[in-house]
Amino acid sequence: MHSPVHLFLLLSAVCPLVCSQEGLTVPPLYPFVIPVYGPSDENSSLPEIPAISGIGIPDRSSSLDMFRIFINDTTPSKKTPAFQRAIVDASKRPLYLVTVADEFIVTLGLNANLTAVASLGYNESDPVNVTTVPFGLNIGRKDVFNGSISLNGNYDANRINSTSWINLGLQKSFLERGTLNVTANVHSMNGKKVIETNATTILIDFNSPAITLPKGHNCTDLHISSLDSNSASSIHISDYLIANETRCQVSSNDGENSKVILGRPFFQATYLYAEKDGSVFLAQANDYKLPPKAEKFDKQGKLQPPTAPEGYVSPGKSSGTIMTVTMSNVFLAALLVILWDLK
Repeated sequence: MHSPVHLFLLLSAVCPLVCSQEGLTVPPLYPFVIPVYGPSDENSSLPEIPAISGIGIPDRSSSLDMFRIFINDTTPSKKTPAFQRAIVDASKRPLYLVTVADEFIVTLGLNANLTAVASLGYNESDPVNVTTVPFGLNIGRKDVFNGSISLNGNYDANRINSTSWINLGLQKSFLERGTLNVTANVHSMNGKKVIETNATTILIDFNSPAITLPKGHNCTDLHISSLDSNSASSIHISDYLIANETRCQVSSNDGENSKVILGRPFFQATYLYAEKDGSVFLAQANDYKLPPKAEKFDKQGKLQPPTAPEGYVSPGKSSGTIMTVTMSNVFLAALLVILWDLK
């Protein structure tokens, strides 16, 4: 079995999830969105679960509970959920998600449902089931921008930075084990030189903590293009998401051993939507710190990216901007010294 994906999750008003097959089913059009705070390059206070691969869901006391996320088709736990932690935004009606007290697991898959109640007292209202497929997913970047998990046929419109979906076709393996294979082009920069690997097989792996590139590539200005029949389709992975060596690695092997693997940083840079039949769609994600905005998924629909928040500065450009200002000040100071000496 694949190792689980660990992320920082933050729910609308904060709580964990559980798989269950009991209770009533929430209507299909009922929006259900879970805000997500994903990996960063910092270390967690838990030494065996670094933040780069850790899941955190703040509970009602604002402390952080570590969770694991699975995408698979296995049968979920049969234990009765009875431990409430937080609220999820569900069409403006808060639902309290409940979990088994000693299990910290989130499972997305055809056999997995989430259990929720409409009131704080678990026995005071009938539990409802929220199916976890279809789902939309972006895992976010802790302290930089928000991600989300969107359920019941909705996607998070505030995560999108594309005008149309990239259709990857039927990819049933993604719902079975969180992986899929595509043929695409890989472009990166090595200094001023563009490195290209065209029409290569790429493994997109939700279980992998990092991106692996073929020998000769560099973890800079990375683009994955021609993912479908539209040669213009492309996903750009910002440098700050893969600058840390634990987030992006270059293979030392040639030939067949030099594989392209798109792990968790790819799920920060892209928004993925999975249908019940295994169809998978992608869109470029933005890095805006916006709350979730549930909208009905339409694979043919035109997407409308949100406007950048006031004062937004791209995380990948902030340090460069500071450096430019600093160097300008240094140059100005040096010029003033020279002019003073000439007096």
